[in-house]
Amino acid sequence: MQKYLGASLKGALLIAVLGASSATSYGAIACADATLATIIAGGGCFLGDKLFTNLAFSGSSEFDNSTVTTTFNAISPTEYKLTLLPGALGTAGGVFTSTFNFSFDIGVITSGVQGTPCPTCQIIGVKDQANYSIQFPGGLVTDTKSILNSSGIVIGPLLTYNLSSPGNETQGPTTFPGVAGVRSSSTFTPTGGARLNSLEFSFAQATSPTVPEPMSLALTGLGLVGLGLIGRRRRLHRK
Repeated sequence: MQKYLGASLKGALLIAVLGASSATSYGAIACADATLATIIAGGGCFLGDKLFTNLAFSGSSEFDNSTVTTTFNAISPTEYKLTLLPGALGTAGGVFTSTFNFSFDIGVITSGVQGTPCPTCQIIGVKDQANYSIQFPGGLVTDTKSILNSSGIVIGPLLTYNLSSPGNETQGPTTFPGVAGVRSSSTFTPTGGARLNSLEFSFAQATSPTVPEPMSLALTGLGLVGLGLIGRRRRLHRK
């Protein structure tokens, strides 16, 4: 088990200022091993306090949403994994041999009635793995990660991984200040007969210190100003 670093206060402030997201606005279903088409039709899915949305698969001459499978696992209370597999659910074998693109968003459920909301949780690390047939070199998966705010909007780049064949290529874990969500975008480019068996995406989380809401901070500031004025007036009356 990889040990991840704790999230920074900077990430906590990001979530506090932008506000909390709710899974109820997505109408998502519970994550389960299923064809990608099933997850997309369900509006995404939730697992624990993680919400997977905007899943998309395109460009392949062999597979489509109904013939690729996604699996979801809670490796531990602080690590979640999505795996992309060629073939419909329950189909043995299958490999990717043509170019494709796969993308999805993962965010933290901080409130609502779905999943297990965690108001202080943040994503603090990623790790990707491409599993190739070892006898076929020449494949490349390029993974690009972007930072999402709590409204699911990209607010900046995070990192890029290159996963090459043959064999299994792992990048990460890479840790960073806590964020509300991550957008993952992957492109598989086969050369030299490369065959890709699966793609794995792991995400680590941690809890952040509780940060007061912006309105609470504003009210506290006004209260302190008011107390200062009262004290000054009393000193003037004494004179």
